[in-house]
Amino acid sequence: MNSETSTSAAIVRYQSAVSFALLLVLGGIFASVDLLARSRSVAHWFNQHNLAEASRHHEHFARYDQFFDKIDYLWMRKLEQADYSKGGVELFGSSVAICSMRDWALPADQMALIHNYGYSGANMVNTAHFIRFLIDHKGLLAAGPDKSLIVLGLTYADIGNSLDARNYFQESILRSGLYEYDSETGIVPIPVSPFQRLAKTEEMRCRSFLMAVDSLWPSPAVRVEPKQFRKISVMRMGNQWPILLPIQMREEGELLRDLKMRGVHVVGVLLPEGSWNEGIPAHDQFMVQIRKLFADESVPLVDCTGIVPDSDFSDSLHCSMGGEPIIHWALMKIALDFLHQSGALGAGSTYSPL
Repeated sequence: MNSETSTSAAIVRYQSAVSFALLLVLGGIFASVDLLARSRSVAHWFNQHNLAEASRHHEHFARYDQFFDKIDYLWMRKLEQADYSKGGVELFGSSVAICSMRDWALPADQMALIHNYGYSGANMVNTAHFIRFLIDHKGLLAAGPDKSLIVLGLTYADIGNSLDARNYFQESILRSGLYEYDSETGIVPIPVSPFQRLAKTEEMRCRSFLMAVDSLWPSPAVRVEPKQFRKISVMRMGNQWPILLPIQMREEGELLRDLKMRGVHVVGVLLPEGSWNEGIPAHDQFMVQIRKLFADESVPLVDCTGIVPDSDFSDSLHCSMGGEPIIHWALMKIALDFLHQSGALGAGSTYSPL
């Protein structure tokens, strides 16, 4: 073997060794990130950190472990672990619904049956699509429709989510690469092999964790004074709400009729709102029309709009940690009454105030 051939062989061996070493390093990094993204201890630390931040800034809190946001937590933890074989109670709505029921703080027997499926950035059309997706593809009614209660958390402000240029609802569905979303047909799973689904899920889990780490200490948000809340709400609704409101109401009516036809128990809840919303045209028209719609469809509608004092809102829409237990208690009474009646929970399972 001449020296040139020997040198070439040495280079090949060196390159192979470096490539193998890099592969081991990258594999180790990925394995470490995946391990941290699944760790219960890490999840606990994140929750404690986020709880402390929420307390410090008079905001609302909902558990979402070491995921980037509450929606990643919903898709990759809540929906993956949900068991509908005994029926249950599911709360739907927007981010206002998310901070209205603390399902993460319930005892184990209740946590298995009661789920807060509030979805950030969702309007009533989006919520209808999400509910139908869970029924058609996730087995939401597996125990039989008579064993399920769907609670529709309602607020006029959700109409404004139709104006959001980012369309967060659609973005959050598409980013996994596992689902398609169409404003007409709703959410549809993309046909993939079990291996592809596993790989995409792990990729999303790790990405969500790294984004959560990156956002642990965001720049402090500018505190908005309550006296500006009315102005913010008016600006949020814009001047397109007279066009959007009948569209949302029409979809809500179709959803109510669809669920009743399936035999599902349904109740609407008007979620808490600050007094600054009274007299806003979009608010007042929404209230008139939503009450009429539920009355026409003979579906119960519980009014919780005024049960949280103005001082217990973190912004113009969402309850703070001080207001959350108030609406949580009201929703839990609805949930437990149903579960006791359906037989999913024994009479000894009662609600303890937080």
